[in-house]
Amino acid sequence: MSIAGGAVIADNIAFATTTDYLDVAPGHWTLKAQGAGGSPSSTLTATLVAGNVYSLIVLDAKTGDGLTAQLRSDAQRTGKVPTGGVATGAGGTSAQRFALPLAAAAVLLLIGIAALTARARRRLAVSPSHR
Repeated sequence: MSIAGGAVIADNIAFATTTDYLDVAPGHWTLKAQGAGGSPSSTLTATLVAGNVYSLIVLDAKTGDGLTAQLRSDAQRTGKVPTGGVATGAGGTSAQRFALPLAAAAVLLLIGIAALTARARRRLAVSPSHR
């Protein structure tokens, strides 16, 4: 299998086997399938779309003389390729407008509870009924 008038894509491929996928540029391609032993060749014109995945199937020609190639779409990209980061909302690096006031209020509340607890313990310790 080669690009018509150009580079070989795959050669010496045994019957009923597969090859790895190849990355190719999108666009219009003319491919040439040539069998072993100088058998007649066949050509296939293909339009490849960016982001899609294709398989090229090479079969015996219906006439029994040479090969025929079929392009099959394995997967098609839908929509545009995403750009930038994922929009997830506030996130960990966004400005935290309420974080500092909320933390300060929590600290003040804990100090207040600790002061009231200490005061209550002192009163119980000096109370005449507990002596």
